[in-house]
Amino acid sequence: MKYRYRQGQVAGYASRLHYFSDWMVENEKRKQLNLVMEILGGTAQSSKVHFMSSNHQQFFKLQDNPENLQAIFQTEQLISNISGLDVIHTGIAYWNKE
Repeated sequence: MKYRYRQGQVAGYASRLHYFSDWMVENEKRKQLNLVMEILGGTAQSSKVHFMSSNHQQFFKLQDNPENLQAIFQTEQLISNISGLDVIHTGIAYWNKE
């Protein structure tokens, strides 16, 4: 659970890291991974993420729950990438120190 929730703590539906870019940044802050996009020549895209708040009726925990919807909306305001969703292409490299 420590990788799926903001600061590793379950504090309601909105504390879950729903967007992959949010998950990556949160886990980099906690030294669980290193983002190497720029080292490898990648570039960040910038536009507003809004899929969950724009489609809140598709998410049970956002239906008729203004507190959860507002919390998700606030999180989306902090995430920038591709219009609507947040990741277009992802690569993962794992170094085993054994």
